[in-house]
Amino acid sequence: MNNRNLEEYSSDPDARFGVKGKNDIWLGYKQHVAVDTHQGLISTVVVTPANVHDGKAFKHIAPSQGAVLGDKLYGDGPAQAEMQRLGLHSMAIKKRNAKGKDHKLDSFFSALRMPFEGVFSKMSHRARYRGLEKTQLQALMQA
Repeated sequence: MNNRNLEEYSSDPDARFGVKGKNDIWLGYKQHVAVDTHQGLISTVVVTPANVHDGKAFKHIAPSQGAVLGDKLYGDGPAQAEMQRLGLHSMAIKKRNAKGKDHKLDSFFSALRMPFEGVFSKMSHRARYRGLEKTQLQALMQA
């Protein structure tokens, strides 16, 4: 069973397998959340199947202007390309092996992000409904 033949076996036609590391595999969705750093309010929520990379989903939650504080998944690849295309300033933490990594700058970015991490911890990590549209509605109601 994999993402190609999952529809034959799963009761949720839109859910997909997501992987984070070697041992963390799940079936379902990912929530992508944008938080305004001035007020700490959620400005955008998007739900995608779990196999969609966070960097590719960034285009759905990207702000129209300003800087983007993000974790390591937004530090390179498609998210950085989208930030450059939109003229946004990247304040994303770089991965450990990335060229030009500055540990002091990354720790400063982490300190700026820390007050807003609580927003993500309050949200439910379980999909209550089946289907992408209903799961999107659940995420919007939680936000």
